[in-house]
Formats: sequence, C-alpha cells, structure tokens
Amino acid sequence: MNRQLLEKIIRNDLERSSIHEAAHHVLLENAGGVGIIELFDSDIDIDSEDVLREFRLVTGHVKIYRLARSDEDMRWVGLAGRIAEIKDAYDKGDFWLHDPAEIREELEIGGDYEMSATDFEDARGFTVEDVVKTVALVDHYWDQITTTAAFKRKAFILDGGGRGLL
Repeated sequence: MNRQLLEKIIRNDLERSSIHEAAHHVLLENAGGVGIIELFDSDIDIDSEDVLREFRLVTGHVKIYRLARSDEDMRWVGLAGRIAEIKDAYDKGDFWLHDPAEIREELEIGGDYEMSATDFEDARGFTVEDVVKTVALVDHYWDQITTTAAFKRKAFILDGGGRGLL
C-alpha cells in the first residue's frame, strides 16, 4: 500500500478517534465522573484498502474510574462520542439541521452512524430527548472537546503511535 495513503488514513482515524474519546471524557468529567483517554494502534492487518474502509487503524476508549452522577448523565456520555464525531465531520453544521428522531435511528445498531457496543451499553435506553440534550452538551463543551482531542493526538504521536508513520 502507498505510504502516503496509509499515513493519511492513520491521521484521519486518529482525528476521529481522538474527537470521539475526548467527547466521552469531557462529558464524563463535567458530570462528576473520572476517567482517562487511551488511544492506540489497532491490531488490524493493513493488507487491503477494503479493510481500511471498514476498520480504524487508530482507536481508543475512556477508562472510567468513577461513573457520572446519574444514569441519565451516563447515557449522554455514551452518546457524546459518536455525536461529536459526526459534528466534526460536517464543516457547515448540516448535522444539526437533521431531526433528532432521525439522529437517534442512525445511532442505533444497523444505522449509518451506529455506536460501538460499549457506547451503546452506556447509552442504553436513550431517547430522542437524550439525543437533543447530548447535541446541546457537545456544542456547549466543543472548545474543551477539541482542545482535549488535540492534546491526546500530540501525546499519541510523541509516544510513537501511528505505526511509526506520523
């Protein structure tokens, strides 16, 4: 595979994963929880472009040491990663023009923006109102989310992440 293409894919995956995990982390900590973000190279074999379209080469999670104050807060934490990722992907904010009920459907298993199993578990029982609240929280904390993500990307690269290409 072309080195430049692979580097571009890794940078895109790092950007998306860092925004995703930073949103979880920021909402968790603002709801009284405690956790740390861990980003890492996935163990995916990079032999085909089809694999690279389906899986991320950089992924992560938030290791939670103390849960948020309530189940409701944890639902918002679970939703925050994917919602922040989608927000970041749309330069002109088109995402926010969609009906919250449509967003909820897309976050469900099988939707275009399907959440991971762990995020889905944290967000279990989420409603359209939870989507609306999470969108508002992500908007409110956006500067903190993007700053945290940038810091984590830098640390990841300095620690030698990115399969030695960054």
